[in-house]
Amino acid sequence: MQQLVSAVLDHLSGSFGILLWYLVGLNLLTFILMWLDLVRAKNRVFRTPPAVFVTLSLMGGSIGNLVGLLCFRLRSATLTLRFLLAMILIPLAQAAFVLTIFASGQIFFL
Repeated sequence: MQQLVSAVLDHLSGSFGILLWYLVGLNLLTFILMWLDLVRAKNRVFRTPPAVFVTLSLMGGSIGNLVGLLCFRLRSATLTLRFLLAMILIPLAQAAFVLTIFASGQIFFL
């Protein structure tokens, strides 16, 4: 058991681990911003612009964005078709990119 734990920790301490922690942190941040936007909407105060969520999705937080949209049902009355397409197409494009890299075997981590 200790060997398994040490192998996982060694793997997560390299550059792949840094990338993984970055993506987990960014998706968590995006999800929390969705929750804060819901709280702000209920209190009728300044809300986060949709451009912020699109930017965070492009940076890698698309899964947190989609989960936040589904969990909190935000902006259901004001969602534009462009915003919805962006929230659906960005994660699909990111998944296709990652699958292409892994399928070609050309993935290198420093």
